[in-house]
Amino acid sequence: MKTITIARQLTNKELQSCFKDLTEWMKTGVLKEDSMVRAVHEYCETKLDTDIDLRKTEHDILCVIGERFSEIDF
Repeated sequence: MKTITIARQLTNKELQSCFKDLTEWMKTGVLKEDSMVRAVHEYCETKLDTDIDLRKTEHDILCVIGERFSEIDF
């Protein structure tokens, strides 16, 4: 299983929460400790039993958002 596969399992509401977290992160430079993005990241690391770059998780979440809301399959 890959991080993108896990991100694809998120609901639209969870993706919207992630997007809000990511835009705030871009504006402030701080990703809140209790953010959905961090929760997804920690879940991926636990599920895959490996260290994952937080930016990889961010990238995969953004790809899924684009995929889901533009109906393009990557």
